[in-house]
Amino acid sequence: MSRARVAWNSASATVLFVTNVIISFVMAPTYVHSLGQEGYGIWELMIGLVGYLGILELGVGPAMTRYIAVARGKEDPTMLQQVFSAGLLTFISAGIVGGLLLTLTTIDPSLVLNSQETSTRELRFVLVIFALNFAVSFARSAFICMLMGSQAHAIVNSFRLCLSLVMALLIWNLLHSDHEQKLLVVACAALGGVLVELLAFSLIVRLRYRSLRFTLRSTRDTVIELFRFGAKSASLIGASNFFRSGLLFVLAHATSVANVVFYVFPARLVEYSQSLSLTMSLPLEPYFADVIGRGGVEATRDTWVVATRVMQFVTFGMFLGMVWLGLPFLTLWMGAEYAQRGAVVFFFLCGALFAQALAANSLRLLIGAGRHGAAALSSAIIGVVCLLAAYPLAKSVGIEGIAIAALAYTVVQSIYEIHLVCNYLTISPLQHVARAVKAYVPPLVVASAVFYALLRVDSPNSFPDLVLHGVLGGSTYLAACAVFAMSGGERAAVLGFIRSKRASR
Repeated sequence: MSRARVAWNSASATVLFVTNVIISFVMAPTYVHSLGQEGYGIWELMIGLVGYLGILELGVGPAMTRYIAVARGKEDPTMLQQVFSAGLLTFISAGIVGGLLLTLTTIDPSLVLNSQETSTRELRFVLVIFALNFAVSFARSAFICMLMGSQAHAIVNSFRLCLSLVMALLIWNLLHSDHEQKLLVVACAALGGVLVELLAFSLIVRLRYRSLRFTLRSTRDTVIELFRFGAKSASLIGASNFFRSGLLFVLAHATSVANVVFYVFPARLVEYSQSLSLTMSLPLEPYFADVIGRGGVEATRDTWVVATRVMQFVTFGMFLGMVWLGLPFLTLWMGAEYAQRGAVVFFFLCGALFAQALAANSLRLLIGAGRHGAAALSSAIIGVVCLLAAYPLAKSVGIEGIAIAALAYTVVQSIYEIHLVCNYLTISPLQHVARAVKAYVPPLVVASAVFYALLRVDSPNSFPDLVLHGVLGGSTYLAACAVFAMSGGERAAVLGFIRSKRASR
């Protein structure tokens, strides 16, 4: 694949991500104002419930994408047809199972959603619509994986970008209409968007592969191979999604579904910060795998240390921005009530972001080395323990208890990932953490002093003020990192790493 196509695919993915974040920020106040705090809480719980059932994918998506790419590289139409057929069969089957499970919740919606204001009849209809949405989404995923494996990322991302904008305008108008059952109307609109994607992507696949046919020949063996390849990744992703989605249900039942909004928005700010840092970073899993194959552990150790220093520069910077600008942004975005009631939650989640910064690149190297099975198992065990602890915590201290559980999960999992990767590279975990703290705590302190002084002089009352604070504080962080975080040799090594990575792309 040409560098131009790689750049175009990467750019389209970044533009789609940024656009969706902007849409989410713009639409969130409208959702809450139109649906009410309980209605929006129900909406988030439904999304969380769909996330739960997403475990049914079992890693088939990444596996299908990978094997489609292999089949194209080999120019093997038989393998291409078998992988597509196996993936489509798996996705449709999982979608039907998940849709039926969601439909079962209509027997007693209040048992799942803990709603007092929304009528049971409307909740039943909403659950049915979400069940259909889930089934259609899974069928759509097979065609998306087919296109992604064909390196047609730009086509997929461009279409989704246009559809996101259209859907945002449609839902905006629906939320400002006179419909009484707005939750149901918006759910129907979301289903319509997924149906459009299914039809569009299936048509594109049909036009690109005119000879492609669904077949059951050797499908069983191919399905097993897809599951085998994706099992560990699925366990890791599934455990994390299970825990994070579960926290919302625990919060709804331990307190009230209306309280979900005061946890969701601080959490969303932190999640967007983390996602943005990952989007801005280089694709390191295949890079680490290549280094391991070429040079073994010794070469990997040096490469990982340099790459981690680069990644920590970004993630600690995101942490710094969140700590000082997150609550003012939340005040301007959603209102003072959300910033005040979500303040403690927000700072606990920022603590989790700090822990993830310390563990930067640990999981990436483990995946590249094929050693992430233990991390997946620990994520599942720690997630279950913290989820069980979340209910009594929420009962005793409210939404802050949920944030404590989230912080505990992230900290313990991050510590274990650091232990696993340092054990693999035969380096001291304590020395690795100490170097990171020594390198980045001084820049964080210096930049924090600047942010504090800016807040004392002029508290940001508008988004341009926030941008100005971010530029001044961020510039201080950059300068301090150049002085404190890196030696001359390390700066040269970082620049050399970036140049080599760009050349390899």
